[in-house]
Parts: sequence; C-alpha cells; structure tokens
Amino acid sequence: MKAETSFPKRVTFHQKNPENFILVENNKNRAMIRAAFDNFSEARKVYFIKELAAEGFIPDHYQWFSDPDSDGYFGVRWIVDDSWLEVDRIGTLKTEMLCRRMLLLACILWVVLMSLLLWNSR
Repeated sequence: MKAETSFPKRVTFHQKNPENFILVENNKNRAMIRAAFDNFSEARKVYFIKELAAEGFIPDHYQWFSDPDSDGYFGVRWIVDDSWLEVDRIGTLKTEMLCRRMLLLACILWVVLMSLLLWNSR
C-alpha cells in the first residue's frame, strides 16, 4: 500500500544571499517556483530545488536530478515574477504613524526654538 504524502500548496521564502523572495506552489504534476529577482545561477537553482525536496516542500523525486532539461527542471518550473508580492499594510501604517509623530515633534521643537530666539532678541 502506497502512503499518501501531502505537500504545502503555497510556501514563501526570503533568501538573503543572494537577496530574493521566492514563492513555491505545488500542483498535481509539477511544482512552480516564482522568484522576485533573476539573481540565481543555474547551479544555485538546482541546489535550491534539491533543498526544497529534501525539506519536504516539493516531492522527493526532485532531489535526485542534476541538470535542468530544455523545458525546465523535470517538472519544476522556475519563473521570475514579482507580481505575487504584497505590501505589508500593518507595517505601512506603523511607518506612516512614526513619520507623522516625528514631523509633529520637529514642528513643535522648531516653534519652541523660534520663540526662544525671539524672546532673547528683545
């Protein structure tokens, strides 16, 4: 009896060296990898695919190939596409609030300093 293994449908990764954001999507017959930037060499792509298979994010049989074929990586499709990236709305709101507070404090400090300057000039 063959055991059924399930793989996550969508997994995102952030690579630091080289800097890249990666989305891995599993379908029935193939895996699709979407990279935000085209900064992985062929050897790094092969290593990353083998690492994904070893960690259980894509099927195990992708762990044993060594060279990409002309149409991809034997069922793994590597695409450079950044359309799936989304801006973190909570982070954006926090940043806007911080900037507004800093601007308000700078204006208050400017008013205090100008009033001190005018007071001392009399």
